[in-house]
Amino acid sequence: LIKPEWGNRVVSDITRSDAHKLLDKVAEERGPKMASEVRKQAGRLFSWALDRELVTSNPFFRMDRPNDEKYAPKERHLSDSEIQLIWQACENLSYPYGTCIQLLILTGLRKNNMAVAKKAWISSSEKIITVPKMEFKSNRVHEVPLSTLAWAILEQVPLFQDSEYIFKAIRGNGGLNGWSKVKIQLDQSISSLNHGQSISAWTIHDIRHTVKTGLSRLRINSEIKDRVLGHAKRGM
Repeated sequence: LIKPEWGNRVVSDITRSDAHKLLDKVAEERGPKMASEVRKQAGRLFSWALDRELVTSNPFFRMDRPNDEKYAPKERHLSDSEIQLIWQACENLSYPYGTCIQLLILTGLRKNNMAVAKKAWISSSEKIITVPKMEFKSNRVHEVPLSTLAWAILEQVPLFQDSEYIFKAIRGNGGLNGWSKVKIQLDQSISSLNHGQSISAWTIHDIRHTVKTGLSRLRINSEIKDRVLGHAKRGM
């Protein structure tokens, strides 16, 4: 989360204002809990750099962000009508971001995994996407079987010869980034489809929570549900 924003910055030039802007973006896209975690880890990094005189200050030192601290571990579950609006807005957004989000709805995969998914991860014979363990949060290989609709969408994706990624960034040859701007465009499209009404307080990561809830509604047992979402089980 930090590297895409600051990867090309000189570390000593990063200010407290920059730190707040980064955390605001993370809180909007991934929620306040993730913003708190980024603040903690980035603060440790700058403390290390300060101790070695690589920087003159730690922009995260004693940073007051009360909204992050008030995070309650409460998942946002999107309703069927909200998912329908998001799906329709993705049709307007089209490739690459709209298509990527539609596949998130159909698979429950994390946004960061789908955004950097590579063509080599696809098995056309088995119709699965295999996320390597070094790319997956639980550090284990995660195989994602694709439904008929998911595979039909994936088949329509233009696989550019000059890129190893399924979803090529609009600029450069990497995976997708710039999600905050995409979220704004998506919300605008949703509002236009819904008589000026937007979907309140939602993030793209809520799609994954919604898949989890949908599996529970279908009475899928917890072990299968965890395997679908790639949740690590102790002892397994």
